Amino acid sequence: MIQPPKYRKRSDEFLNEKLRKALNTLNLRDWMVELFTDDDVPERFFDDDAGDSPAMVVHESQYKIARIWVSPGRAKRDGVDPLFYLLHEVGHIWQDNHTEEFKCNTIANLLL
Repeated sequence: MIQPPKYRKRSDEFLNEKLRKALNTLNLRDWMVELFTDDDVPERFFDDDAGDSPAMVVHESQYKIARIWVSPGRAKRDGVDPLFYLLHEVGHIWQDNHTEEFKCNTIANLLL
């Protein structure tokens, strides 16, 4: 299992900057992605995890829109960098919206 990076306090500005960079790197730059950082699950997110999730994403591929929620408090509770949770959720958008060939090419380019 991959060990996530240890908790670090991150500002909303930092997380939004990293979100934009990740979207650009993964060729998702035409997506409109909104980031929410609060410890309470926003109403627009369905919490199927009995309120224990540290982060969630909802996205509509047809419209290329997504909303990501990351809880700084839950990240701290788990001892995990909230940036890791954010990028994990971006990964869900990416994997759900590309072919296997595209994914393999992207990974190869990232590893070069």
